[in-house]
Amino acid sequence: MPLCQAPAPVQVKKPEPPPPPAPQKTRVEKRQEDIALVQEKSIHFPCDSAELLPDGRQTLDLLAGVMNRWPGLKVKILGHADQRGSMEYNLKLGLERAQSARQYLAEKGVDPSRVMADSMGEAQPLVVDENEEAYAKNRRCEIRVLAPPAQPGTASQN
Repeated sequence: MPLCQAPAPVQVKKPEPPPPPAPQKTRVEKRQEDIALVQEKSIHFPCDSAELLPDGRQTLDLLAGVMNRWPGLKVKILGHADQRGSMEYNLKLGLERAQSARQYLAEKGVDPSRVMADSMGEAQPLVVDENEEAYAKNRRCEIRVLAPPAQPGTASQN
């Protein structure tokens, strides 16, 4: 049985969860090993799925444009899952989400060797709560900048 379906219904139909909210501004955070582009509401996924939603494709279109302009830019895409499901299952689902975003960038002309895909599973929730709104926010991908180039149109000198 898929993770997002309730057990046998009790003749009470639950309303469909609302879609994830529209994209909001991106926040850049300098971390120890990289720079994170934190997008609370941009690359989200349906429950138990690695299918990109329209707002996620829009965000990845913008990223592809930047990466095509800055050929030295390298990123890591981290896939996340909500806490439903086993740890192993959520790690696999998070990786499928990151690979889906990586594949989309490749279709937009970004060299796949410049994009790493990894999974955090359920280990780093954006929102710690057990309701549909929190689950929707935690089904996401985050983008980390690994190697910022010196200027547009030039490869980095690594």
